[in-house]
Amino acid sequence: MISTRTETAVLVTAAGARYPLDLVDGQIGLNEGSAPYAVTSIRIHRPPVAVLALIDPDTRPRVRLTLTSNGATRVHDLLVDARQIVAGESTVGINLVSDERVIMDYASVATTDDRTLWARQASAMSIVRAVLQKVLGTGYNLVTGVTDAAFPTYSESRNLIPSGNSEYGIGPWQGTAATVAASTNFHQLGAFSLQVVPQTSSNDSFAYVDPGMRPGTTYTISGYVRVAVAQGNTFPGRARGISIMAEDAGGQRIIASSNQGANTSDTTSRVSLTFTTPENMLESHVRLYDGAAINGGGAAVYWDAVIMVEGDGTDTNGAPMTYWDGDSTNPAYVYTWDGDQGNSASTRKPLVARDPDVLTWSPGQTAWDLLSPILPALGWRLWCDEARVWHLTDNDYALDRVVVIAAGDNLYSHTDLKSRTASQPDGAPLYIDAVMVKYTWTDARGTEQTRYDVYTPPGFTRPHLVELTDTPYPGPGAARYLYARYAARRRQIAVAARVDYAVSPGMQASITVPEMDAQTGYLDSVSWSLGSDEMTVVTKNLVSTPPTAYVQQPDSMTYGSLADSVTYSNFQA
Repeated sequence: MISTRTETAVLVTAAGARYPLDLVDGQIGLNEGSAPYAVTSIRIHRPPVAVLALIDPDTRPRVRLTLTSNGATRVHDLLVDARQIVAGESTVGINLVSDERVIMDYASVATTDDRTLWARQASAMSIVRAVLQKVLGTGYNLVTGVTDAAFPTYSESRNLIPSGNSEYGIGPWQGTAATVAASTNFHQLGAFSLQVVPQTSSNDSFAYVDPGMRPGTTYTISGYVRVAVAQGNTFPGRARGISIMAEDAGGQRIIASSNQGANTSDTTSRVSLTFTTPENMLESHVRLYDGAAINGGGAAVYWDAVIMVEGDGTDTNGAPMTYWDGDSTNPAYVYTWDGDQGNSASTRKPLVARDPDVLTWSPGQTAWDLLSPILPALGWRLWCDEARVWHLTDNDYALDRVVVIAAGDNLYSHTDLKSRTASQPDGAPLYIDAVMVKYTWTDARGTEQTRYDVYTPPGFTRPHLVELTDTPYPGPGAARYLYARYAARRRQIAVAARVDYAVSPGMQASITVPEMDAQTGYLDSVSWSLGSDEMTVVTKNLVSTPPTAYVQQPDSMTYGSLADSVTYSNFQA
């Protein structure tokens, strides 16, 4: 069979201007195991000076390659990634890539962490879409071949407030110019709240406790406050609010006060305060204010669901942290009291480790680096094909078409490789039968963290270590995902065959070569050499299909035409 081919190239500027290019030769490649997915290099005859000036990677022009073989046409619409002009030579070299390069280049220019993705944990697909839209705008095309999944994050935390809901009495809380007691007159949670009743003409009346704050540390405290009747003659700025007292060598002073709760009878308000304790602090305590003078008509104030945690008070979903203590229940956490039940600080520890910072877009971090740890943990892969269509796929991605390559027809040569020393496209060894992923990062508290994700099938002999620095732990999953991708490539047949521009990675492959049974599997990569009638395909997931295999039989043979005594194990042609 005689192969007929044509190849043309057109430069397309960002403004949409088009300029034909005179192709000399080139190498076009599509590789499922690498990013970008499409990597192409071409040589063109040197164009006029005005056109040459437009082939500038800084201005993001594109090249549209139109490839035709045996009547079938395919267009590769690729970014100019680099160009090389050599003085005195009549040709110009151009490197082209698919659009993954755009999100590999795009980095956050914020000066503080962007946590907007925290609110999208119910849908991992929405996380991907939000990142793509941030970089590409609304005009991108994403084809999804995976089922959406939640991507919840978790964090260990400590609630420093004892008796924050008074269900076990008031514990260590005390009153100043007020009496304090557990009351059933109001409750936000449970059955009790902390009642603060002013007892003197002073309106500096409050309940207080020392929760053991550390110097130079940021905390957030919140709680619900309610008055039975509207107050009069109150302490300006502090009544029905939370204040923090700190003492240093200069004495005691209030370092921060919250907003004030509503001064309306039978009205509940949530008040909150984020503050940082002084570096030279010697002592501190939390004050829950009544703030009314008893002779001014002030009434009782009720406090409930008071919680104080280190940091800005944001939970892993981006919302303000809600109340919890050692009695709380949640399938994602274990809750414990640090001391006496109800009258001590409490701690929550996640059952699944997935740091919320994995969804934090840090200043200078690229969109690609943001998504890179998230997607493997889900078993997903994001890539952009040569036609500028984005794909979200898993390791089961495959195309319906079967590519048949056979000796005596379109096969030129082949190499069948199994090796414990050769490398995969990403530099990993070709032979890998177990995977360990090591994550190291500094968490929001400045603590160095290390986590491992490990997948070791029985009988493994060669685990491969992937080290990811400055990468918060995304939870388990990446090791299993990488193992599946690597294991599929442990044996590869590289085949040189007649050009077919319709071939793509992911297509099923049937390869018949001399001296072995037919091999079936999938295409991992394909490359074409412009100017020659040759393409090279590399396979994955190969299995032998001997002549007796059912798939090798004529179309007229069906399962129904076989005798009942024939099974998969005893079938013979």
